Amino acid sequence: MPWARARLDALFPVPDVPRHHPFDMEVFDRVLKVGLFDGSTRQELAALECGRGVRLCAPDGDPELWLPLAMLFAFVTAADDGVAEQGSSLHEIGLTADRILRRQQGPRPDQSATARCFDVVREQIEKLDATGCLPLVADQVAASLRSMARQQRYLREDRLPDPSAYLALRQDGNSIGPMIALHQWVTGGPVDLLLRETASLVSLISGLDNDILGAPKDLACANQFDLCNFVFVLAAHHEIPLTAALRSAVTVVEAYAYRLHSLVEEVERTEPGFSPLRRQMRATAGWAAGTHVFFRTAGRYTEADSINALHGAQSL
Repeated sequence: MPWARARLDALFPVPDVPRHHPFDMEVFDRVLKVGLFDGSTRQELAALECGRGVRLCAPDGDPELWLPLAMLFAFVTAADDGVAEQGSSLHEIGLTADRILRRQQGPRPDQSATARCFDVVREQIEKLDATGCLPLVADQVAASLRSMARQQRYLREDRLPDPSAYLALRQDGNSIGPMIALHQWVTGGPVDLLLRETASLVSLISGLDNDILGAPKDLACANQFDLCNFVFVLAAHHEIPLTAALRSAVTVVEAYAYRLHSLVEEVERTEPGFSPLRRQMRATAGWAAGTHVFFRTAGRYTEADSINALHGAQSL
């Protein structure tokens, strides 16, 4: 496994960000207030990690951009972990998010955690004067939830998709899609087809990267939702050992990363230095590097950090 991490590390520059930051505690407090996560220590740690994930992926972004990105990060984490609105389907959760993002509605005392989360997202996007991106973000949230639902359907049927279907699953609705869309828009305005395709490529790279880095943990985990992994898909489809499947998966990520780097380099070669497209492409590619480091170094916060943060939030 160290060889796989080393090959992936060589693909992505490491963002220079502090290990801990006050912003992480701000996100923790916000996430607790909206009620996205349950009260377990594991979920409290996940809430702490959301701020760090955004700092890694958008290290040069406007701090005012970080909060809506982090709330989106928290939402997709909660939905993916199955703790968002327990008792509600992903479809119902998606309808709530879509309603808030596409049409302004004031907060109501009885609204759900999802609605409270997206009230914060919308409010912060309005402060950034970036409401033009709301339909795009809504589309990406819906795509992420549809992808999660398709993955759950495969698992309920006790089968894995073939490699091409799995790649489409990862590319069409990866969890970071909403954050990339917002970051692209705030960085340079309306998002064209090239940027959308680049975002889709980054989502695919990030998803496969997460699969590879998480394969040992997934293999040892009894949770069925962790078994839909590209390494296992390759092993099952081609009837090869897991080690061979892991090598193949790393090679696939390297090929996609080469394509991403080539796209960014071509834009930087042809676009003038002040071009919004140059900034947007750099911002988009940053999510591949940032999520790699995030997956690679997950768990920077400890249970003691969670307890201290919880006490601090309760004292506010």
